[in-house]
Amino acid sequence: VNYMDSKAINRYKWTKPNAWVSDFIDKDNNGFDHLWVDDVDISTYIGHGNGYGFNLEGSGSQNGSLTYWEAAKGKAWGNRDLEYQVWLSCQVLEEVYDGKEWWERWGPTFNGLHLICGFQTNASTGTHKQLKYFAKNVYDNKKTVRKAWFDAADSDQPDGTQAVVMGPLMNAAN
Repeated sequence: VNYMDSKAINRYKWTKPNAWVSDFIDKDNNGFDHLWVDDVDISTYIGHGNGYGFNLEGSGSQNGSLTYWEAAKGKAWGNRDLEYQVWLSCQVLEEVYDGKEWWERWGPTFNGLHLICGFQTNASTGTHKQLKYFAKNVYDNKKTVRKAWFDAADSDQPDGTQAVVMGPLMNAAN
């Protein structure tokens, strides 16, 4: 995270208990993403998660889980500025969860968002260099976000860890 901070303009940096579920929720759904998550180019989350979403440890009523169905309400992500979500979190992009595939769960959150980078399997903080490698790949090595994420995972994650990236598909008929 420190290396990422040194390369980018840090609009905000919430750590527990200051990261709240409402920071990720669209203002049309009583959230504040227009002030925080959807007001930056890249949003990064580090913490626990699984196929339904991830856990925020904010105070009082602001703690809890950001679920894929909550994130998709309103205008979702990218309607303001957000281009990339980067999640160092276990299984958030798990292939099938609760009878739904990853694209059924997270696809509706795209409204201008370009990519979500995450993991299908457990992710490891390992050597604690996943995000450092990612930032170096993007900023220093000029790799695409997709390639930077996969290369960072190859450099930092244990064998068997499955890093994944999802993005919107366009219908060629439109």
